[in-house]
Order: sequence, then C-alpha cells, then structure tokens
Amino acid sequence: MTLEKNQAGFAAIVIALVIILVLSLITVGFGQLMQHELRAAADRQLSSQAYYAAETGINDATAAINSGYSAAKTTCGIDAGSPGGVDLTQSGYKYLMDNTVGNSTNASYPCLLINPTPPTLQYGNISTVNPEVFEFEAVDSSGNPQVVQSITISWQDAGSNPSTQFTNDCSDFYPASGSPQWNSAGILRTELIPIKQLDRQHLITNAYTGFLCPSAAGSGPSNVSDYALTSGPSNSGVITGGNCAVSGHAYDYYCSMTINDLGSLAEAAFFMALRSIYHDTTVSIAAYSSNTPTSATQLNLADAQILIDSTGKAQDVLRRIQVRLPVHNLYPTPPGTQGMSEICKQLQLVPAAAGNSSIWCN
Repeated sequence: MTLEKNQAGFAAIVIALVIILVLSLITVGFGQLMQHELRAAADRQLSSQAYYAAETGINDATAAINSGYSAAKTTCGIDAGSPGGVDLTQSGYKYLMDNTVGNSTNASYPCLLINPTPPTLQYGNISTVNPEVFEFEAVDSSGNPQVVQSITISWQDAGSNPSTQFTNDCSDFYPASGSPQWNSAGILRTELIPIKQLDRQHLITNAYTGFLCPSAAGSGPSNVSDYALTSGPSNSGVITGGNCAVSGHAYDYYCSMTINDLGSLAEAAFFMALRSIYHDTTVSIAAYSSNTPTSATQLNLADAQILIDSTGKAQDVLRRIQVRLPVHNLYPTPPGTQGMSEICKQLQLVPAAAGNSSIWCN
C-alpha cells in the first residue's frame, strides 16, 4: 500500500508568505515615500521662512543705512558696538542689535554683513534706453584713496540665457531691427571721466568714450584700450574688442576689456556712464593699481554701491541673499534728452557764418 503526500497546503503557505513580504515591502516603501514628502514639504516651508528671515536682515540693514549707518560690518551676529562712532542704540540702528524674527520656528538672520567698499561694482541690467551713471573712488583695505592704473569691464547679455555667440571682427554693425539681426551680446558704450578737476578744458581733454564690442577671443579689435591714446575729443569713440569666451574667461562675465594707462591722471575717483546698444547687458567693474590686472593689485570701490550679505535660518535650513544698494540715487537723465544725449551741444560752421563765428549753448 502506497501513501500519497499532498503538498498543496505547503505551497499555499509559501505563496502567502511571499504575498505578505511583498505587501510589507510596499508598505515600508510608501511609508518612506510619505516621510520623504513630509520632510520635503517641511524643508520647503523652512526654506521660505529662512529666505524671509534673510530678507528681514536686508531690510534692517537698509533701514540702518538710510538712517546714516555707514560703517563696515565684517562679522556675523549682533553688532552691539559702535563702529565709526555710531550709537547703535538709536532708532534706525537698533536693527543691527537684534537678529531674531520672532516666530515658532525661531527664524533669524544669524549672519549679516555690510561692505561699503566692495571689490567690484555689479549692474544687472544696463539698458539700451537710459544710461547708468555713477561715481566711484578706488580705495585700499583701510579706505584710503588709491591711484587707479587700469579698469576692467566685463559684461554679457542680460537675458536668462546669456549669449554664447560673438562677432568675429566687429566690422559690421547691423540695424537695430530687420535682417540681418545682431545676435551677439550688446555693445557697451562706456564713458569715463576723472573728477578731481571738473572744469571744461579738463573734461574735454581727459574724458574717455569707447564702444565695447563682444568679439570672439583672439579676433577683432584688441581687448585693451590705452587711455592715453583714446581720450580727448579727437580720439573718442574707439571700438574695443570684448575678448569673449563661453568658458575659461578670467572675469565675472563672458566678455571683458581693460582700460589701462590711467596712472598719468593720478586719479582715484571717476564718473562712469554705461549704456548698452542692441541688447541689455549685465556688467561688472573692477579697478587695479597696476596696468596688469591681478587679484593682488585689485582695489576696493567706494561711494558707488553698498554690498549687504544676509543669511537667514529656520531650524536647520539656511538661505543666503546678497544685494547691492546704490550709494547715490542721483544723476538722472535731464528732461527732454534721450539716453546719453548731451545737455549742451556746440555747433560751429566752417568756414564761419558771416558776421558771427561764436560758439554758444542755449
């Protein structure tokens, strides 16, 4: 007599265990996914709170600056001292003594820095319509004025996708509209005026006007402009190459040029006017105590922008914001003028008109 073994029950147990294991893994996976989503949602909320805390730091620093605070704040945390003889307990400066925002997440801005002499000037949108006009003075780390030997300007297209196409030789300048179109970064019209002596003859002799063209590296005009050879009424309007490169560029933006040989002016302070042609541009400016720009010879720039650096914190999430405030909201374009148009234009007839050869402005 033979006994038959029925293994159907054992197989059912194995199948049930496998199903239980699969369901357990799915449950654990869903649990981890939900935990991840909850953490991500919490991080997004904390990130927003940290960002707003950092904005509060920016606003508090701005309020202090607008109330007269002009010292450099170089350390994080609460500034309880009196830099530059300023009484921080006064209304308007009190914000620099309290970095708490006051909510359930203990949001704060634990690090707030103020630099009135940043190493570069940054302008996010130089317009094709109205010029950006500003004053700056080159200083050392102690704030003492220093003679400028060279100024480097770097720029690129101000759009969300900076231009990666550059002209070859800057010899053809197309109309602003129509075909063919200008498909490179904007040309940057630059005026540089030393301001130690603001009389008419000094301005005529020493003002510099140049057109910075975004030429590809190694082609087109030189990316160095010798100030001694390009200033004054007979030499103004020089076209200078931009030495543009998508990668490997030495400065903040794709295109750059250097105005050198400024030392003959023995000047630390300048007015500069920038206006873009074709496309709006983003610009960075640096000054040096040598004709060869290096990090060792780079000077700080006063009287133009104040750099505020604020870090916000909400629990373990940090957000950092940097903004630049203009020191002077002056130099508006005079009413009735367009762009870089002069207030006074001098016209002279050659040969002179009969009976009157005078030059006058109205």
